[in-house]
Amino acid sequence: MTATRRNKQKHIISSTATMKEQQETLKKELGIMDVAINVVNITVGGGIFLLPALIAVILGNSSIIAYLVCGCMFLLVALCYAEVSSRITESGGSYIYLEKAFGPYVGFLANQAFWFAYGTVIAAALLNGAGDLLSVPFPAFSTLPYRALLFLLILAAFAYINIRGIKQGMIAVKTFTAIKLVPLVGIVVLGIFAINPDNISWPEWPSFARLGEASLVLFFAFAGGETALNISGEMKNPSRTGPLGLMLGVGSLVVFFGLIHLVAQGVLGADLINHTKAPLAQVANVLVGPWGFTFVVSCAVISVTGSLNSVVMVFPRVMYAGAKKKCYLNCCHAFIRDSIHLTWRSSGSASLLLLFPYPVDSSSSLYWLRLPCCSPSLVWPWRPSNSG
Repeated sequence: MTATRRNKQKHIISSTATMKEQQETLKKELGIMDVAINVVNITVGGGIFLLPALIAVILGNSSIIAYLVCGCMFLLVALCYAEVSSRITESGGSYIYLEKAFGPYVGFLANQAFWFAYGTVIAAALLNGAGDLLSVPFPAFSTLPYRALLFLLILAAFAYINIRGIKQGMIAVKTFTAIKLVPLVGIVVLGIFAINPDNISWPEWPSFARLGEASLVLFFAFAGGETALNISGEMKNPSRTGPLGLMLGVGSLVVFFGLIHLVAQGVLGADLINHTKAPLAQVANVLVGPWGFTFVVSCAVISVTGSLNSVVMVFPRVMYAGAKKKCYLNCCHAFIRDSIHLTWRSSGSASLLLLFPYPVDSSSSLYWLRLPCCSPSLVWPWRPSNSG
């Protein structure tokens, strides 16, 4: 009897060791600058090209105050993430933090909410943002067939890049980040000398209600960079790399966003609120002429697309972490754990939501198929198993 128990224990230990070896397949190749660049790429999407006008509509010339207030608030949020990431170094980001703090059930709910809300809905929003921008010079992209083809090509390209490995994915992230920052840095460098001091002076302090309204918009604009911690399992010395990379990225963004608004407000003044569709493009038009307007609009398309690449990179790691905790259908665990298929799984989920901007009748097959296809784990009885 004793020998049988010992054999069973040895088998369990051996199986557990083998499972851990299979799970630890993520290569640790990311440094502090890689994390910081990823934070910037995720956060700097298409919104920054519209943000100055949106805040100016609310606060007018005193808009810069909202950047200072909200920037300080978001730095405190980033400090919280930095502290947690220094203690929990597994892949999964917010999901794994909640799972460790509150248990497997809360972790399960967080995992489902994160991959569905962030991974699919936001990915679909970014894709449609790129489609909307391209439909201005190319009206064909406002029609469903061409739009769907564009989305599938973008998703397939990013899936292929990230399937090749985290190193290739980071090369793409760095390339997109450099392209999207070129026009923004150019606007700041050229515009700082064209600021009219009268445009950035305000006669009185804004009301707390309006300041809160503007800060809410800005808080949403600053958010997102913390998801770069989803790939902690692929960082070198993650307890140090994650926190420092996050704080470097978020701190740079707070300063950079403030400078961009200062230039836009200082150059356009009261006319800023009349250019809500492309305020930074109008700043470039004033500074260097019509070609600057076209260049900034083109870079906005690349900026939105680049942010999508980071989404394709970071959020499959949440699914990977969830599969290790058995948050999905039993038949899906081995599939999702296989890092070769992670990005395809995420891209497929996002592509199912591409029709959201279009009216779909509730009786159509697309409507009914979309729900079970997008989230099979939500319709499966959850089993509170915390084993790998």
